Formats: sequence, structure tokens, C-alpha cells
Amino acid sequence: MPPLKKLSATLTQKLLSIKKLRKNQLSPIAEDWIYLQESELFFIDFMKSKKEPAVGNMEYGPALYLLHQLPKVVVDVLIFVMGMPPTQIKKVDWDKWLHDVEHGPGVVAGDGTIYLFKKYAQLDFGWTESLVYYLYYRHEKRKDAKFGITPVTTKIPKQNSLTIAIVGDWGTGVYSDEGFEAPSQLVKNAINALKLPPLGLPPDITLHLRLHINSLIVSLWQLNQGNLLRNHWDRGFEHYGLRRA
Repeated sequence: MPPLKKLSATLTQKLLSIKKLRKNQLSPIAEDWIYLQESELFFIDFMKSKKEPAVGNMEYGPALYLLHQLPKVVVDVLIFVMGMPPTQIKKVDWDKWLHDVEHGPGVVAGDGTIYLFKKYAQLDFGWTESLVYYLYYRHEKRKDAKFGITPVTTKIPKQNSLTIAIVGDWGTGVYSDEGFEAPSQLVKNAINALKLPPLGLPPDITLHLRLHINSLIVSLWQLNQGNLLRNHWDRGFEHYGLRRA
């Protein structure tokens, strides 16, 4: 298993600032912990090649175990302040299962969840850190992000047609994917190719807009939205993102 990473200093300080629950006070995220427990049982059966139960979620299956592997100062807050339950995954079972992940092509669950340590795969440390952010904001009852009510608009000159390239989630940022370009770059290049022969659009059709319909991952700050997402689109025509946080 890759070396354990520390949470960001900002997140660690947020966790340390949480006030301890009063005796017998129910955790505000008790239902979240129950869901993670159900998902863990789901995952344990999967690890042991048993029939998958009807409750839980494979993507969150290893979450409790991974949360317990964080630095002790963070684990103590999660347990004694936020009410995190113990993990039921035994280290010997985890290590045995992990051997197939680290010494093979990875493990794929029946729902398509891909267990790898590669970027954006299910065991990417970033997902664990994002989960801690989510639990923190839920515990502190911070308000959810609101949908914008003043959308960006653009004026389109009078014309007989309008061509829009619609893009779904395309992977955030630019990085090397085992020596290949990141998915975001591949998608961007494919869209740019629409303007070029021989695979491009007919000469009489112009691509006017790119519409990116995406989900911003939890804890993706405003600064990173530009650095990791928008700034990697080529200039030359408009790009608008429809976001749901």
C-alpha cells in the first residue's frame, strides 16, 4: 500500500477546532456513519467473494478502514469528537486483498467500481480526503452550496444555425496517465479535431460553443476550479460549465 499521506494543514486545523460532543449526545453525522458501516459490510463480502448484500455502496466500502489509517491526531478527532465507529476490516484480510490490487491490473466490482491507487481510481487518496471534508461540513452543519440564480449569458449574433459541443465529466486537470495524456486532454483534443479535416465538421459548419456539464468534486476550491479545470481549455471560442457541487 502506498505511504500514508497527511491531510492538508487547512483541513487538519478545521478538524481540531471542532468542539467535543457532550456525554450521550448523538453525532450529527450518525446516519453517515451507519451508511459507511453498511457499505463496509458490503465490501467485506466482496473481498471474500461472497454474495453482495442489498444495502451499502461499493465505492464507500473501504472508507471506514481508510479513515482509520489517517494520522492519529485526525483519527482521534474522527472517533472521539465526530463519533466514527470502528472498522470491521481485518488488516490480514485487507493485505491479502490488496495484493491483487497492487500486483495485477486492479480489481473491478460488479457495479464498475475500479480499485486502483491510480489518479481518480477508487483508492486515490484524494477521495479519502474529500470524504473527510464532507464529514466535517456535515458535522458542523455548514450550509450546502446554493445554485446560482444569475447565470452567465452570451449574445449570439443572428445566424441560421448554432453548433454546440456538449461534454460530460472529463477528468480534472492535466497529468500523465501511465505515459498517456490525461482523459481531459484526450477529450479536449477530440473536440478540437472537430474543426480540422478529415474527421472534422463539414466546411460549412462552425463550432460555436463548448458546453461542459460537470460535477465539481467536494473540496474543490474556487482557485482550483480555474487551475485544474477551466484554464486548460483552449481559447478561441466560449466555454460554459454547468456545475452541481
